[in-house]
Amino acid sequence: MTRVFSPRREDISSIHLRAIFDYWQAIRGGRTAPDTSDFDPLGLPAVALRYIIVADVFARPFRVQYRLVGTHGVEVAGFDFTGRFLHELEMPEDAAAQIEQNLAYAAASCAPLIGRYDWPTVDGADRIDVEYIILPLLKDGMVTRLLTAEHVAQDSQLWPDEIIPIAPMGAKAE
Repeated sequence: MTRVFSPRREDISSIHLRAIFDYWQAIRGGRTAPDTSDFDPLGLPAVALRYIIVADVFARPFRVQYRLVGTHGVEVAGFDFTGRFLHELEMPEDAAAQIEQNLAYAAASCAPLIGRYDWPTVDGADRIDVEYIILPLLKDGMVTRLLTAEHVAQDSQLWPDEIIPIAPMGAKAE
């Protein structure tokens, strides 16, 4: 897994994630991060909307609840995890820990983060590239929400049923 803290636009290879980052930069202005009231999903280019994932952040204990999951996230997960907490999703343990660390870093530092990781395919013969961004949003000077996005398998021609899905806790992944 690779991570770039406080990324530059040219660090992002997905055109869709770059459009989301550009929007976040525009609403941020000269501030550390934009306010949650500045964020309007309809301000994003329509083609980028399917990649966004918006999460609420709870500080003590640190928890993340998914407020909005775009269609790309739903397709690759195999279900809509809107309303679920990160800890309620079953996925490889190392991936869950890394996702939580990345979200906690962005929330604590109020800094954007981009990265890449590999996710296994169902047949176990391959791993696919996932690029992600995590962008903090503020309320009363505190990070209370994260605008995130993932672009799974942007360089591959894979169907959602070829990717190992995440699952709600207690459900069996098919």
